[in-house]
Amino acid sequence: MKTSNEALMLPKTDIALNVHQLRQILQLSHALDEVGNPAQTVHRMARALEEIIPCMKCYVWLHDPDTQLLWTYADERLHSHKADEILAGRAFLEKQRLHLSHPPEEALIHPTFDRLHAAELGHFLAQPIHKADGTVIGIMQLMNSRVHPFSASVLDVLSEWALLAGARLHNILRLKQWQQAFATFSETISRILDTRDYITSGHSRRVTLYAMELSRQMNLSPAQKKVLRLAALLHDIGKLGIPELILLQKRRPNEDEYEIMRRHVNITRQVLQGVHFPEEIKEVVDIAAMHHEKFDGSGYPLGKKGDQIPLGARILAVCDTFDALSSRRPYAERQPFAHIVNLMDKETGAAFEPFIIYHFKNLPLGNLIRILEHGHEDHINIGDVRFLNQFTINDYMQAHREPDDNNRALTERFDYYYSRGYRV
Repeated sequence: MKTSNEALMLPKTDIALNVHQLRQILQLSHALDEVGNPAQTVHRMARALEEIIPCMKCYVWLHDPDTQLLWTYADERLHSHKADEILAGRAFLEKQRLHLSHPPEEALIHPTFDRLHAAELGHFLAQPIHKADGTVIGIMQLMNSRVHPFSASVLDVLSEWALLAGARLHNILRLKQWQQAFATFSETISRILDTRDYITSGHSRRVTLYAMELSRQMNLSPAQKKVLRLAALLHDIGKLGIPELILLQKRRPNEDEYEIMRRHVNITRQVLQGVHFPEEIKEVVDIAAMHHEKFDGSGYPLGKKGDQIPLGARILAVCDTFDALSSRRPYAERQPFAHIVNLMDKETGAAFEPFIIYHFKNLPLGNLIRILEHGHEDHINIGDVRFLNQFTINDYMQAHREPDDNNRALTERFDYYYSRGYRV
């Protein structure tokens, strides 16, 4: 937002474009051309318009047809309001430009969005953003002080931008809806897998949550997290091709049955290769299909090793194994937590990459309990979660090896939840 002194430097009539403003026009065009986060697009549009148009403050509002609210992105967060709660909402409801000079105080509806904080509001302009069919999908809101009215040239420029922005923003919002549809469909498939295999109910969901926890611990990029999450949700989709007689038996599988079970990774690859993934998430196929590869090359189905295995698949190998060992089966009780960690330590460098195990053992215990108890968070004391989040798996193992009064408070609090098992 411009200061009062900066506002005094604004031209009072028509737009006189300088090099900086021309650069902002190009940036605004790029913002509309980008296929990305609608919130970031809205933010960039508002900032660019503040430089192109002589104005002190600008907001770009978009309409959410699901909630029937107008929303914008400002001050690094989303803001949503009913149309009758903000002055720009009048333009949305009336589907026409709202241009007020020296608006009376009673016309100002919202204490934050309908006022200037560096000067007295004197001129208010709200320009509807239309789709090609005339449907209003948003509002461009501009505000100036009393000494800087909006000229006819400004109104013409905004009208042209509203036509251009309407088509582009509509496409961005539609793409976002398709992305959300794909994401929710993937989660539905994951739930179907977990429902079919009731013996390991919730496995895909928990593996995904472990993987996301590890990705934060390892500081993976947003793009890496996106691919990893999708691969984790779908990593066992190949089990749809395993006969239920083998998949759901209430005893440990024999050697022949285990060989059939191993086929699920090849089926996973075949299924996911039939999906037309965008270029930026194509690695989902390899990550999901290679989560049983081992760091030393002794895994299956391809016998890849080290960096030949995608990072996401190396992460899933850790998460998948931990959840398998920490889940109850009809033929086996959940294994003691310390025993599981010791087993994974022994396999570090063989089945698992040491760097990933290092980060896994630094996961906070409270978050671990939340994942173990996923779907039953109402049975967890939030105070216990806060207490346990002060400690990591490493801390638990140290306390387990050296029991004393202080350490027992940690192990007993964690074991209380861990020993309860899942209530499915």
